[in-house]
Amino acid sequence: MRTFGLLLVILGLYAAKATAKTRTFGKRADTIFLPGGNFPSGTKRTETQWTSTSPDTDVITSVISVLIPLPSDFPSHSVECDYLSYLRYRHVQGPSNSAQADRILSVMPGTLAGASSFDQLARNIVLDAKTRYQLNVEVWALDRRSNCLDDQTGVLAALHSKDLTQAIGYYYNGSTINGRTFKGYLNNSDIAFVGKMGMEQTVKDWYDLVISEIPDATYRATKHYIGGHSLGGTIAAFFAMNDADGDASTTSDAGYNQAAGFIAFDTTITPSMGGANSSNENPLTSIFSSIIDTLFVLEYDALDQQYQSGTASRTMCSSPVLLNAEVFTVLSALGASTVLDPTGPAPFHILPKNFNINASFQIFNSKTYTDFFTFTPSAFSFNYTNQAALGSLLSDTTNFISILQLSIGFFKGSPVVEKSFPYLFTYELASNPSVKQILSSIGDTRALAIPDSTEVPYGWLNYNEIAADGSNIARDNAGQPFTNASSEVTDINELALALSTPPLDFAEKYYPTKLTTDLGYITNGTTTTVVPSALHSDGYTKRPILTFFTGEGPIISQALPYMTPGTYTVLPGYNHLDCILAARKQNNGQPEVVTTKTTDFISKLGSGALP
Repeated sequence: MRTFGLLLVILGLYAAKATAKTRTFGKRADTIFLPGGNFPSGTKRTETQWTSTSPDTDVITSVISVLIPLPSDFPSHSVECDYLSYLRYRHVQGPSNSAQADRILSVMPGTLAGASSFDQLARNIVLDAKTRYQLNVEVWALDRRSNCLDDQTGVLAALHSKDLTQAIGYYYNGSTINGRTFKGYLNNSDIAFVGKMGMEQTVKDWYDLVISEIPDATYRATKHYIGGHSLGGTIAAFFAMNDADGDASTTSDAGYNQAAGFIAFDTTITPSMGGANSSNENPLTSIFSSIIDTLFVLEYDALDQQYQSGTASRTMCSSPVLLNAEVFTVLSALGASTVLDPTGPAPFHILPKNFNINASFQIFNSKTYTDFFTFTPSAFSFNYTNQAALGSLLSDTTNFISILQLSIGFFKGSPVVEKSFPYLFTYELASNPSVKQILSSIGDTRALAIPDSTEVPYGWLNYNEIAADGSNIARDNAGQPFTNASSEVTDINELALALSTPPLDFAEKYYPTKLTTDLGYITNGTTTTVVPSALHSDGYTKRPILTFFTGEGPIISQALPYMTPGTYTVLPGYNHLDCILAARKQNNGQPEVVTTKTTDFISKLGSGALP
């Protein structure tokens, strides 16, 4: 894996402590709330079509939930968490039965991400495969099990009614929608089972879902592909290494025999912190291993016990600002507002105004340290359109956190100036090359922009509205445009759709800390303890691999020097999330390259054209 993956391990170790009593669940209800609607208790499988305002009318989208109960030794949990869910994307002219599809690609999201983060790439692949190969390809975007705790009801109701106050009423004022009332944002005591959702169970869930949904072993081995974005690449590697019956001498059940090939979206298909398909081991692995040795003062079993008792935070989304379920929910609501009225005024007047929301918006809308610490001017005082508000949070010209950046355009309006906040994270402060590389995984050192007036209205120039030379946007302190057309690849309106319209969320609101700390122990050589089902240690090398690295993301500088030449594709101008969200048509007039190369890979490989 990568440096920032190791940094997430460290973050996992320092997640907030909690000691509240574990919540218990009583008698199972007659009705269960699944992403596709309300269903009778005991329902084995559901599939519900959902609609989007996406122009891709040739793509049929549905959400599927399958009853695959947690093991009996897991803590008490709601019946909804005995289901695994995914988004199914297929062509309107394709078969309704997945078993008759020409290919199926199942994909695993990265750290903190949910199924709908794949929304645009999934649509692109379905359409491209049909257009260029006349193949009916399905893409299944998977949710990890802890996403059963997410509640998109309010956001979806707002979209349906075209009234964002529906979402605010549901999440903050106790409104009931379709028989459901929001239970509030969950505490450590409410999510006991998440404390056991590490690498072993995550891989088992993916494996069991594939076996259940694709019962034909020959189909799985020849027409089913697996892929992962970011952390999803590591999970895919463990999928390939998995052995279902505990007997390594029998390989029909081996994970690698359930897929025809593997795809790495700004990641590597590898079970450790080093690079997959690499000719050399990344020396940063040893650097971080030493750090982890120091930080992991607890044996694996001891930390595991803390997760189970609740004395350690079971979710990494427990920060008092930014990385928490409430912020992710408000971000989804802002996406919905952008879908409903892209150029209309941002809904700042109805958003909750608590410290968490205020500070989280202020982080990305402060010109100086003084602005940030005094909340002056307030992030909510800017005269933004919905697009501009969303762009101020997630554009790579405004957001300094590399794994959260997207190339989605730039502010429309003037004046716009260069920020001096928050260069705390710039790697140029470090003299040690290794430290530079570590810090560059967290933050970006490019010039970042911010509007310089709370009176002037600010709109947004989409990715395809930026001039080739950047002549229609503001300039930084060095006199250079903040960006240009070659660095903009993702449509902000399609991002808004992905954030809000699918019934499965864009972010994993209760992402398990254990999944990340397991990775740390694996790096330190305890794979068989952490993932006992990983009996095929070379399984991830037994199938062809397609690898992408984003040119402006945090992975490339760390992984590329250790990769075998010719085994990867570099994506100029792309950031980490752009790899799975880039628009179908790019500013160079060409089709989106992740889409076309992925379609080529699964189409030709399934036809026997690749080795």
